Amino acid sequence: TDDGPLSTTRLSPSLAIDAAGAVYLAWTEPASAPLGVRYRVSKDEGNTFEASKPIACPPDKTLGCGIPRLASDDGGRVFAVFVSATASIQDILVSRLDSLPDATGAAVQVDDDGTPNPFAADIAVDESGVVYVGWIRDFDAPTAQIRLAKSTDRGATFGPSVLVPTVALPWTLNLVAKGALVHIAYATGTTGASGADAVYVTRSSDGGQTFGS
Repeated sequence: TDDGPLSTTRLSPSLAIDAAGAVYLAWTEPASAPLGVRYRVSKDEGNTFEASKPIACPPDKTLGCGIPRLASDDGGRVFAVFVSATASIQDILVSRLDSLPDATGAAVQVDDDGTPNPFAADIAVDESGVVYVGWIRDFDAPTAQIRLAKSTDRGATFGPSVLVPTVALPWTLNLVAKGALVHIAYATGTTGASGADAVYVTRSSDGGQTFGS
């Protein structure tokens, strides 16, 4: 369902379905530097897909953008979170993929603490349209931690991120949200390891403001 040449390597696919049943597919396309994210839309339950389009990566991100994750709300909005990079720093960005009137097309930066290596981002949208983005701060370092930020204006802006307590160094994460409940599953692993040694779930019952250990 990607529509580039067969010789091009593609990574990290992600799917979402909007309120009308349209299927969105996004992936990383590292055919050449800088990396890029592209997406396609199917309006016939995945039988056929429209031509792929790029998700705009800010021009100052000299190493490009990649590793998208998609989510949708009940109003037809579709969101993509992805990582952007220069030679010295990475950022977590969110873009809208739908064409509703309140979609600007501009990417919004979500990470807010100035650390050079945020990574492994995921996104969820609850039934009221609140957008949650989680990521790992200082990925692959002894100071690694999970951060969470949320948007109450359909992804136009995000509030300050909060620390999500973990029992060990986080390696990957996944999040879901419904009402005031936000669940984050995360895998832990030794710094520099290629895998994880345990999986945990932590929960917030106040809209992501505080979490259990």
